[in-house]
Amino acid sequence: MKQSILSFLLMLPVAIFSQESKNSVSVYPSHNAQVDPVLLNNNVALYAQGVTSLQMNSGSASTLGTVPSRVRLGLAIDGPHSLSMRIRMAAASGGHQLGTNGQMVPINEIGVDRSINDTVNTTSDKTLSTNNNLRDAAMIDEALLFYGINKDLDLIIGVADLRTFDRTGRGFTDNPVVLDETGGFFSTHFLRQNAFLSLEQQHFRSIGALLVSYDITKWLNLRAGLTAGKASFHVTIRNTGILELTSTQSIIPGKLTHLQVGVGAVDADESTVHRLAANGHASLSQEVFDSFYVFAGYSIVGDPVVAQFFGPAHYHYKGGLAMAFNGRDPAKAKYFAGIGFSQVKAYAFAEKETYSELFFRINLNENVNITPQFGYMLNANGSSDTIMLLGIRMNARI
Repeated sequence: MKQSILSFLLMLPVAIFSQESKNSVSVYPSHNAQVDPVLLNNNVALYAQGVTSLQMNSGSASTLGTVPSRVRLGLAIDGPHSLSMRIRMAAASGGHQLGTNGQMVPINEIGVDRSINDTVNTTSDKTLSTNNNLRDAAMIDEALLFYGINKDLDLIIGVADLRTFDRTGRGFTDNPVVLDETGGFFSTHFLRQNAFLSLEQQHFRSIGALLVSYDITKWLNLRAGLTAGKASFHVTIRNTGILELTSTQSIIPGKLTHLQVGVGAVDADESTVHRLAANGHASLSQEVFDSFYVFAGYSIVGDPVVAQFFGPAHYHYKGGLAMAFNGRDPAKAKYFAGIGFSQVKAYAFAEKETYSELFFRINLNENVNITPQFGYMLNANGSSDTIMLLGIRMNARI
């Protein structure tokens, strides 16, 4: 507990120093309002960001007083001949990236990665319930090379978080209303489509991939990619091919719309005997009134037997409401609140894991926010267990 409190206190200096600068580097992830760059010149930008969460969980899988924390340091460079690169390192401590033991879907992604020494193709691998060794870790959070074929088409290769890989810091299944753990929902019940791309990020937030982002029009984007397998296994197994369309064409005139449809081909085995299945997802976020949003999402793995190796989600649906105060943009508004409901069904379990979350984010200034949060989980890991989470997050940028 002393070490957890120390981890929390060590994050506080991140809030003290800040530097504001207009971004002109093309591959800086500019959509994230909580990370602004320090420009060294017109072609090079540095950025830093830290997030921590003081949380208490109750239930059969309780971990009282954990303080997962993560600090990111990034470098973005515009090179010659349409080449650019983005590198980000991360250090994490005090908690677990995959959250409390015992649930199908990770509660959070703030702390350290899960141990890579898991026994594969077993109950522990499918349910994330064992071998969750807490440890400090430093890791490559992102290392991407961009080649701009033209102003609308990018070819990207490297180690990537598949949800934030393109030039603006967006990617597959991104959501401008759900946001991420730095300023929106906390649980991966909401941050992910858990029956779409969940296999690769079950153990590692970032994996090797070859990716394409193409702006068909100013409101329609096509993203596609091939993953290079989980880092702890051979690169030719446990892969996914991904194709996704994102539309921002307003359904209600003058209101934000974010519609995504994606399909994938899943190779979900760990051996030379491959298990193939299709998967897909659809999500919609819609501004109904000024600053008032609704969102919903659904994802599924076509073959439930493959699903047990894949995620372990067979299908996942989620929905909720969010509202911004003193500003219309959820990422930049002074206050932002959300409530959501999510349910995941796994092939191996009779019960559906159900999770509800409530949060209220307060932007103290342009560089620091705090977010009280509450989560309630039923049938954790398909059992009769109940988990309740109460916590507060702090996110800061330099």
